Amino acid sequence: MVKIGFDGTRAFAGNKTGIGWYCFYLIKSFFRLTKKKKDCQFILYTNKPFPKIKHLLEDVPDNWQVIYLAWPFRFFWTQIRFSLELLFNPIDILFVPGYGLPLICPKSSFFTVHDLGFERFKNFYSLSQRFLLYFTYRRGVKKAKKIIVPSQFTKDELISVYNLNPENIEVAPLGYDDKIFFYKEGSSLEDEEIVYSYGLEPKKYFLYVGAVNKKKNVDFLVSVYQKFIEKSSLSVKLALVGPDFAGLKHKYLGKDNLVKVPYLKREHLSVFYRQALAFIFPSLYEGFGLPLLEAMACGCPVIASSIPPFKEIGQKDIFLYFDPRSEEQLLSCLEKIIQSADLRAQMKKKGLKRVKNYSWDNCAFKILKAMGI
Repeated sequence: MVKIGFDGTRAFAGNKTGIGWYCFYLIKSFFRLTKKKKDCQFILYTNKPFPKIKHLLEDVPDNWQVIYLAWPFRFFWTQIRFSLELLFNPIDILFVPGYGLPLICPKSSFFTVHDLGFERFKNFYSLSQRFLLYFTYRRGVKKAKKIIVPSQFTKDELISVYNLNPENIEVAPLGYDDKIFFYKEGSSLEDEEIVYSYGLEPKKYFLYVGAVNKKKNVDFLVSVYQKFIEKSSLSVKLALVGPDFAGLKHKYLGKDNLVKVPYLKREHLSVFYRQALAFIFPSLYEGFGLPLLEAMACGCPVIASSIPPFKEIGQKDIFLYFDPRSEEQLLSCLEKIIQSADLRAQMKKKGLKRVKNYSWDNCAFKILKAMGI
């Protein structure tokens, strides 16, 4: 019987970000797609005891086993604890959804490279961050049997930076949770009350969702947005939804038209998308852009920076694009959204159609196929 292991640690973090949700939803899809494969033994490795994560693991198939690997320290679970487990209890195939492979791993190992921002924007990362990422990724791409990436852009980056064989890289675009992120015709009283509870009004705010760091370009967004408000004198707010605002130091942060929300339940986040004028994603560099799918699925128009992975998702005319360093172009996009209800309706319609091309089951299927399962 073939033994196949999955690193599930990031799926069970408290306030998950992109990679955490990627891992979480892949596990659910892997369960659905592999439950009839009786010739395989699947193992999900975690760094949290099963009773604490049981509520997140619905309907674990009979051919799956959850193994908790205790580790008293904050760091090096993958490189030391996980490696020891694979040394004494070897498996045939391993998949790691991000941040590289353990020191000891089977020959048939696969892992996801989400982006190479640390290679392209070195000054956005600390010395210790760069060292860890260099070690993890450069070792991982040499050792992995095949690398999973979320976009053609990231595949091209891997070929360019590491001179890899294109045949060893599999593109598996991300998906979204259609039970949470979906469009509702009209505006329900319940949705409106949620928005009002955060100091916002339906259809009177722009929305940003994501981390706050230099790569995300949020300082630029805040600055341009404030100039837009001063120029237009409109009572339209900017809602910033993110796990950490420590990296955002801006003279406009005290303004009443900026609303900071540290973390939202997924159900409330979908309401924020549905009630927003538009979602804005100003990133300088990304490997994919999961919030773009969530926004489209909720019928929210998208204003996005004109970087390659965003153009893969939004194609030519589904999003309004702007150069992420051009104030003039972003201002123009904001004005177009405010001025034209017809444009917003058109963008909503195209986005709802486009997002149907993406699902977590499709993503998981491509990964399993690349692994030969």
